[in-house]
Amino acid sequence: LFFPSKNNRPLKIEMIRRMASWKKIDMDENHEIFKSLANGIGNGGIAYNIRRPFEIGFIARVALEIVTNSLETRRQVLSDHIQLRELLYKIQGDSRMQSHHMLLHLLFPENYERISSGPQKNKIAKAFASLIDQSLQQEDVDDRLFAIRNKLEGLFPGDVLDFYRSPLLA
Repeated sequence: LFFPSKNNRPLKIEMIRRMASWKKIDMDENHEIFKSLANGIGNGGIAYNIRRPFEIGFIARVALEIVTNSLETRRQVLSDHIQLRELLYKIQGDSRMQSHHMLLHLLFPENYERISSGPQKNKIAKAFASLIDQSLQQEDVDDRLFAIRNKLEGLFPGDVLDFYRSPLLA
């Protein structure tokens, strides 16, 4: 809900209100946390919107997995992007959840791109593969994108780089 930029704040509030009503949870839409709903980060696309119940279910499974652990384990998972990524892969299994990518970016924006599609991440990594060492080609796609971003920041010092905007957009 926080990630998509095409859904406006009233729509996001209505979706949260609807879900809260299922559990008879009262909510104050003027609460500070809801101010962030006015903006988005990226586009989840048609698949995300069609599969929203599955995406929300995935986020709920992640939350349940995290809260059933000790406080120390929760802190470790939520402060280490690799541990969180491994947890997300474990919960996701063979399915393709865009929320997986969204959560990683929301919690660790310095390590993960604002790309919610695994296939798009792979296309971008392939397009810029010549910039990174061949030994990295077998790594997780997010690790490759991180290495590519570091290389590009050296080539374009001072520029704000985004794979969906010039000068990187092809």
